[in-house]
Amino acid sequence: MSEQSDFPPPPAANLGVKKTRVTADGRVVVDTWDPFRRSILATTEFYRGLAEAVANSFTALNDELNSDRVNTEGLTCTLVEGLAEGNARFYETMAKSSRRVFDHLRPDRTVVVATEIDYDRLARMIAAELRKDAAAGATPRTSDPQIITP
Repeated sequence: MSEQSDFPPPPAANLGVKKTRVTADGRVVVDTWDPFRRSILATTEFYRGLAEAVANSFTALNDELNSDRVNTEGLTCTLVEGLAEGNARFYETMAKSSRRVFDHLRPDRTVVVATEIDYDRLARMIAAELRKDAAAGATPRTSDPQIITP
């Protein structure tokens, strides 16, 4: 059985709770969210995961209890296997859901997004350093022993 879910994506993706803003000095930061919002998202995610786990467990039970298997192996055997598979699927789904719940409960840290790299300036700085080394008669700075010539 596939692990695809018929449920919508987690609430954080739907609500867009991670807002970005630009500070006065031009840095892009991701704002933190308040504890109340985090607890609402965690509670929503928990019940969403619980509903998904119950649905997955009954689907697994139903898959094991098909008429061909009941006719060949008997109802008792297929029922036990169906309950075991359903139980396992329930706990697997709840484990995934609990990870998402704890992600929502974890306090968000402000993340600084790196600004764009000025490659022209970087190239000029490297060229200046190489010219300075060549004028001083220094050996090339590298860790590759094949590049360094005696």
